[in-house]
Amino acid sequence: MLLAVGAGALALLLAEVAVRVLRPRPRAQPIEATGEFRLRWIDDVPLWDRAGDPRGHPDLACRAARPDAVDIVALGSSILYGVQLDAAQTWVPVAQRRLEEQGWSTCVHNISGPGWGAHQKRQALREVQQTLTPRVVLWELWGTDTLEYRKLGDRAWRMGELQTGPDGYPNPWALPLRANRLLFDGSALYRYANLAVTPVGSSSGDWPATLAGPVAEGLAAAEAVGGRLLLVVMPRLDRPFATSADQDRSITHPASQWLATVQGRPVRLVQAAALLREEEVEALRLDTCCHYDAEGHARLGEVLAAELAHELEALAAAAP
Repeated sequence: MLLAVGAGALALLLAEVAVRVLRPRPRAQPIEATGEFRLRWIDDVPLWDRAGDPRGHPDLACRAARPDAVDIVALGSSILYGVQLDAAQTWVPVAQRRLEEQGWSTCVHNISGPGWGAHQKRQALREVQQTLTPRVVLWELWGTDTLEYRKLGDRAWRMGELQTGPDGYPNPWALPLRANRLLFDGSALYRYANLAVTPVGSSSGDWPATLAGPVAEGLAAAEAVGGRLLLVVMPRLDRPFATSADQDRSITHPASQWLATVQGRPVRLVQAAALLREEEVEALRLDTCCHYDAEGHARLGEVLAAELAHELEALAAAAP
C-alpha cells in the first residue's frame, strides 16, 4: 500500500516537473511577469510590455526635439505593435516621415502591446494623458478588443468563454474554493488539467458591450483638447484585401452602429483593407491571421499617414 502511494506521489511529482519544463499551452492564456515581460495592475486592469521596448510608451525623445509638434497616439494590439519586428521596422517611422514630407510636425506614439484589448488601450491612454496631449487618437479595431483579463494569483488570465466560479477561478471538480485557488496558483500540473476539462460557459461579451465604453473614452480624451478620433478596422490576412473590404462586417457593422450614436462629433471610421485594396496580401503578411512583415508595415505606414493627414487637416480647418 505504501509502495503504491509512494509510486503515485512520484508520478505526480514527475508530471508536475514535466509540465513546468515543457510548458504546454493551456486553454486559457496567462500573462505573467518574466525576464522578458513586465506586468503591472492599474485599477484592476493589467498592462504588460517588454523590458526595454519603446513601444507601449510615449516617444519622449520626439517630444523633446519637437516641443510644438502635434501628438498622435496610436492604440493597438500586436498588429500595430509589430510582432517579430524591431520598433524601427514598424509602420510608425514610415508614417512619421510621410507626415513630415507633407509639412506636418508630429510625434507619432505607438502605444500598443501584444494581446492588448480595449481595457488595456483605455488604461494606456489614461497613462499617456499624464505626459502627452493627444490631438489625434488612432484606435486599432480588432478581435482582441473584446478580450477581458482577470487577476488570478500573480497572473493575468484570459479565460475567454471558459466557465468560472464566483471567485473567478475555473473549478470543474467543484473543490472547496480555497483549495481550488491554492492548487491553481501553486501547481502547474493542476492548472493545466483544470483548464483542460473546464467546460465552456457563456461568451465574455460582444463589441457594443465591451468596446463602446473604452472607445467613447478615447473620443472624449481627444475632444477634451480639441482633437479627433480615428478608428481603423484591421482585416484578417487569409484572404485578399478587396474581399475583406467588401465582405467583413464583424466589426464594421457594430462600429458603425456606435458611430450613429455620436453623430456630429470628431470621429471617423476607416478599413485598412480598403486602404490596401490594390495590394497583394501575400506580399505584406507575416502570417494568415493579422500580422504584417516589415514590408507590410512600411505600406501600412504609408496609408495610415494619409489618413492621419486627413485628421490633421480637419484640426487645422477647425482652428480659430
